[in-house]
Amino acid sequence: MFLLVPLAAIPAESRTLFPAGIRIALDAGELVERFFTSGAPALAPANPAGDRIRAAIVDHNPRFGFEVLGRIETADTTALEVYNALLAVSTLEGITYHSASRETIRTFYHESYAVDARRARIDDPVADGSPDSREVAVFQRDATFGRNYYAYEYTFTGDTITLTATNTSTMTYGILPLIRAGNFATHVIVLIESDAVVFYGVGAVRTLPVFGLEDRVAASFASRIRAVFAWFSDSIPTEQARTPR
Repeated sequence: MFLLVPLAAIPAESRTLFPAGIRIALDAGELVERFFTSGAPALAPANPAGDRIRAAIVDHNPRFGFEVLGRIETADTTALEVYNALLAVSTLEGITYHSASRETIRTFYHESYAVDARRARIDDPVADGSPDSREVAVFQRDATFGRNYYAYEYTFTGDTITLTATNTSTMTYGILPLIRAGNFATHVIVLIESDAVVFYGVGAVRTLPVFGLEDRVAASFASRIRAVFAWFSDSIPTEQARTPR
């Protein structure tokens, strides 16, 4: 039997996991961003999940990476609801982002869904409690890199959720095979607080030299991480969303 635990009942001291300046920004509702081309990410929480991500990215030796950190206020939301929101990969379909190169709002994921071993579409997975860990194969067609497959690896401990999404197919930019399988990873950590969730996301890519396209490709990955944060924010039930009209 699993118990749905309200966020208010979970004693997650996530604010102690960040430097004072970042905590102030989070409490003010700011989205903290950082682009990096070497070394480890700087915004990941100082806990075992953050340590694993820092080590994985340093070992991966990416050409560049982009990280975001934000805090989303919630009300009467269960940790399980938050986890199932991340599992619902089909809801990524139709999310939008701002294209700096085109100076317009574009649809990011035109298609997004879980697949089985034969790569046939299946329903989103649904968890019924914690702890939980699983790997989900996902197909996505996005505006920049077209049709690709990914492995989404999840863990859920009750007050911490982690997700690592890695490409399992070569990602092409136009006709250029730019990113080989396994060379692009998105890492997400969600920390459950009494009245909010803290979202940390970082994308790191190891790619072939893209002379003349470096800025555009980097901007595309930055937009990708921002869009995932926006999708997650919109997916979390809030007090306003629960209030009948």
